[in-house]
Amino acid sequence: MIDQKKYDFVDALRGIAVLLVVLAHTPVPNSLLALNIAGAYGVQLFFVVSAFTLFLSLSARRNTESNPVLFFFLRRFFRIAPAFYFAMLFYLMKDGTGATPWAPQGIQSWQIISTLLFINGWLPDSINAVVPGGWSIAVEMTFYLFVPLCFAVITNVTRASILFVVLVVAGIVANKYLLPSILSPYVA
Repeated sequence: MIDQKKYDFVDALRGIAVLLVVLAHTPVPNSLLALNIAGAYGVQLFFVVSAFTLFLSLSARRNTESNPVLFFFLRRFFRIAPAFYFAMLFYLMKDGTGATPWAPQGIQSWQIISTLLFINGWLPDSINAVVPGGWSIAVEMTFYLFVPLCFAVITNVTRASILFVVLVVAGIVANKYLLPSILSPYVA
């Protein structure tokens, strides 16, 4: 077992993040749009806190495991996949492959495969087709793909700042030029 320092503020921040997300999913009058925005901030806070704790874990395991990146992916996969695959089975048995709000023409085999591979979040026609809310697991697994790369690149404040600026610029460019062409088939 890896001896890793525990920070109480991390659990407090996770609690705040979860509370913000739960509030966003609580039935409230439409006038309380701020709660929906709070939910988005809760998800972002959860990812920042997760990145912090995953970096701590990778740092602690770097000198004790023969292949810390491989074991990182294996731990993440077996923490998430069994329950998600169970949810897939549950919803496929419960609802079948007929029409759903997320798959009006019925669930196709490619949507099941993309969900099995956790890439359903990259595909608008598959995002929640099999598992309602399955987009969040796809986002989480995509996040895990990038954690070891970020851990290798972000080694000091200067590198973190440069990466931050590059990603902000890339996000602005993607939202302005790439996003409209991706979403055009789905906008009436």
